Amino acid sequence: DVVAIRLENQVDVICSMLACLKIGSVYVYINSNFPDSFQDYMILDSKAKIVLKELPKFANEQLEYKNFNFHDDELAYIMYTSGTTGVSKGVGVSRCALNNYIEHCVNNYFISASNDVLLHGSLSCDMPITTIFPSLYLGKRIFILNQDFTEYSLKFHKDKFALAKVTPSHIRLMMKFNKMDLLNFT
Repeated sequence: DVVAIRLENQVDVICSMLACLKIGSVYVYINSNFPDSFQDYMILDSKAKIVLKELPKFANEQLEYKNFNFHDDELAYIMYTSGTTGVSKGVGVSRCALNNYIEHCVNNYFISASNDVLLHGSLSCDMPITTIFPSLYLGKRIFILNQDFTEYSLKFHKDKFALAKVTPSHIRLMMKFNKMDLLNFT
């Protein structure tokens, strides 16, 4: 079954993503900043059976754990394209593809001894996947920043991170705010 995650708090979103994967559901993250019509489209198009708007409270409840068997070809999550060619399309990513990507990231991106990674931006695109799953797999701490690029730039230079996935636009903004020397950027 598909679960549409429509939560505000990014920590709750990450916990919900992990819970969906653990129980064998497919998640689709729906950014609350998207227009209502697009959010409704994503829910209908993904055939979501559950729309998670708040986390359930399980205080003092006994939950039964089941050991699920998953197949590599089963979907892990659905991500929607930007729709630049017309209509946005849901793209399913299989558990096998996610596992392969996590393995690639673990083997190629985490060369620093730091236990900290930097997560920024919307969880509705594929960029945070590089930060979230490999970091948790390796037991790293994830620092979640808001969209304030001044804060991002200052945090980036003050601390050493094992990973901070950035785009060329982010690098330009960091250079603008901190006059960053690209020769020292690794």
